Amino acid sequence: MSLKLVETERIRLHEQHEAERLEKTCQQIQKDGILWNPIIGMELSNGECMVLDGAHRYASLVRLGCQRIPVQVVHPMAVTVGAWDHVVKMGKWMKELHMDPECSWVGRKREDIYQIEWKTAEGTQGCFGPSGDHPSMKEQLEVWHRLVRTYSEAGPVRRVRGEHVSLLREAVLFRHPVLQLSDLTRLVETGNVLPAGVTRVTVQGRLVNLGIPLEWLQKEKPVESMWKAQCREWEQKVFS
Repeated sequence: MSLKLVETERIRLHEQHEAERLEKTCQQIQKDGILWNPIIGMELSNGECMVLDGAHRYASLVRLGCQRIPVQVVHPMAVTVGAWDHVVKMGKWMKELHMDPECSWVGRKREDIYQIEWKTAEGTQGCFGPSGDHPSMKEQLEVWHRLVRTYSEAGPVRRVRGEHVSLLREAVLFRHPVLQLSDLTRLVETGNVLPAGVTRVTVQGRLVNLGIPLEWLQKEKPVESMWKAQCREWEQKVFS
């Protein structure tokens, strides 16, 4: 186990957070007065730490005035990166994106750019991505963000996984691309983030139910001896 207190300015997110979920997470942590599960992160070559899981916990702690964040630092070999599929209801938002000249809905599947496969309950399907033959990385990410932001603002988003997902009438499924861990690292190191809720990261040996007092984390500089004593206690806990 490698459980560390990491300064907030050294922590980087690979995904945006969802405003509504952040609000709920922040309220829950404040109500409990406890952080039950640490953020899961991986050290980068420049000494910073990339959040693999726990973006909303991290953002909540920052909002609550914490200057150092408990991070379970994991080895890359313990990390598996997948992707969530999103199911949303069709509506006016979809027609508006169809009219956006920077977006393509019917393009063929390409392996050299980020594309999001989509299909409706009626059987219509295609690939969503940037228009143009050679879009830059910035253009690819901008279009991806635009899609997720647009349908997230239009209504509820249901996260699912698996090949066989039943769709109700007027529903559309978006299958987001699966990235490699090296892709996430490269994006973060170049100052980019992915849209909220598109990556699904699983980690071997995850620590849970530590019960870290919020009041203790809000201290300007937690006493190192207290932290080490707590770590020795947590080492006895069972990994999920």
